[in-house]
Amino acid sequence: MNVRVGLDFGTHQTKVCVNYKKPGQVPVFEFINFGTDKSPNLFLPSIINIHEDEKTSVGNSARASKSYRYFKIASAEDEAFRGISGLDEKKEHYDLDRFDSISPEVLSIIFLTHTIGIINNRFEQLHKPSKNKAKKGSFFSRFLGSKETNEEKEVNYDYFFQIGIPTEWSAEKNRWRRRKFEQILYLANDIINTHSYDFFRRLPFKEVLELIKKHYSTLEEKLEHLSWKQIITSGKISAFPETAAGLTYLVKSEKIGKGYYLALDIGGGSSDISFFRVHSNRTFEYLASESLMIASNDVYDEYKKASNSNVSSIEYVQEQLRHASKNQLDADQHYKCAYKLTMKRLSKKIKRIYNKRVYWHFKKTVANQKFKDQSCYLYGGGSLLHRPSQGIGKLMNEILLHDQGTEWNLNATRTYAHVDPVKNLDIPRRVKPDGWKKDLPLLIVPLGLSYIQPDQTYDWNDTLYKPGEGFNYLDKDPSLFDVFRRRWV
Repeated sequence: MNVRVGLDFGTHQTKVCVNYKKPGQVPVFEFINFGTDKSPNLFLPSIINIHEDEKTSVGNSARASKSYRYFKIASAEDEAFRGISGLDEKKEHYDLDRFDSISPEVLSIIFLTHTIGIINNRFEQLHKPSKNKAKKGSFFSRFLGSKETNEEKEVNYDYFFQIGIPTEWSAEKNRWRRRKFEQILYLANDIINTHSYDFFRRLPFKEVLELIKKHYSTLEEKLEHLSWKQIITSGKISAFPETAAGLTYLVKSEKIGKGYYLALDIGGGSSDISFFRVHSNRTFEYLASESLMIASNDVYDEYKKASNSNVSSIEYVQEQLRHASKNQLDADQHYKCAYKLTMKRLSKKIKRIYNKRVYWHFKKTVANQKFKDQSCYLYGGGSLLHRPSQGIGKLMNEILLHDQGTEWNLNATRTYAHVDPVKNLDIPRRVKPDGWKKDLPLLIVPLGLSYIQPDQTYDWNDTLYKPGEGFNYLDKDPSLFDVFRRRWV
């Protein structure tokens, strides 16, 4: 059975959708349940735990002696990512001291190795052949020597994993970030394919690190004889821009017709913004896309600063705000300030992308006519943050795109897009399990990642859409990223 896995590796939590097809049947899309049958849970917290016996686990654990978070976004962080987000390019946004001298890339490999093992085990357990006795064959078939069997034939599972990466669609500089995440996913998948998951999760932490070193050395040797494309093709993995993945099902839903739109996916560590055009045949064209290091974590970080508290971690702030009621948050001036500052930064960046990269696709003022009052589709975990009822104006009700360059002139003509939270889209295919739609804003990206995987296409794919801003392909090879010393070699 071919199983295509869309892996949305998130800063706060990870979501997975599989796309599989049994002989003679239509493809089925199904989210992995990380909980139990009685208490299903489609979200795996992006946390690595080290226990007293030095073994590792992932997700929430009350028994862990040490836990690590935010290694995903720290793995993505680079000077270009910080620069486009308006941060100091030379200053790390996520302090590496929180990882105890372990690189975030190595922690990401450990997390994804566990995650892939869990995915495989859960999927195969759910879809294992039944052991009902087969019906007795006809007299004629028995006469010809047909064998009877008490069990169905064993099913072989052929997995293909695709991970989302925080990057724009076509910028040249982001190929390095893409390569890094391909490498992280390749090493994790290679470990599971070489060893059983039971073997891996029994290893103490030091032996886990040694195992990653061995697989990294093997990958180095392979690159002496094979191209990177050959390696990931045989490894059946790929990485795909998160700015593109979420749009696939947005466009294929009944809600979005022909026209010009924005999409804003606010995550835990980064946000993805896309300007795009939908054609009548339900294909779409990019006008601009970008990933920014402005997201939910920045609300928590600003809250910590505004409250002048002695709290040392944004993890604590996140838990504190998550359990607060809407009324409590409305009355909390620190939250109101943190939300406003963060969303204002994000809105300014969206405006800049529009004016620098979208506006000039059209003749003068035509872009404003196309995008005026159009929808900005909002999804992701950050879309669920409480929006204060007072004190922030129209922020996150509408997005200012253009003001004729007269920001302070109240009489100037302005172009706005209306924020439209994604809640009730009609998905054209059946998706399991029942009840998943209540979490639609959080699950669009893994759904898209599981869909965008045409056979033998292991590169950034423009089958369903075309990049209006130009598609860039680099001949220069980024080579290999040393996941232990954090440098390209």
